[in-house]
Amino acid sequence: MARIKWVQQRLENWGMWASRGGHGSGGFASQSVLAGWVESDAWARNRCGGSVIPVSESEALETDRAITSFKNTRPSLAKALVLVYVFDFGVVEAAYRVGVAESTMHARLGQADQAIAMWLEDRAAELLRKREAARGSFTG
Repeated sequence: MARIKWVQQRLENWGMWASRGGHGSGGFASQSVLAGWVESDAWARNRCGGSVIPVSESEALETDRAITSFKNTRPSLAKALVLVYVFDFGVVEAAYRVGVAESTMHARLGQADQAIAMWLEDRAAELLRKREAARGSFTG
């Protein structure tokens, strides 16, 4: 299954945010419920010359909620995302760690992209419906 580029970019951002324990630059601490799911040290991934790379906390938190929405129903997809994006193992190492073929890991990542895109689109549509309903209540 083909990957979705804009979802991959969100996952990169989420991976950096989650590996920091869900602490971004937004001035308050959040915690990714998935960050502690797989044990490893991923701190070095977020640094460039000793400086912490900033991430969009609101986007990362929304991505985390999308992943959490299928964590219990599709755990293999969520685990693939944690291994590849939070712990930065790469597809080959992630596949090895869970005992699947590299092609299976690629397929899981593609399926996860689709699930995240669908969740985000559904959320955006729901927010639009709520805005329209609120707008209608003020004009009537």
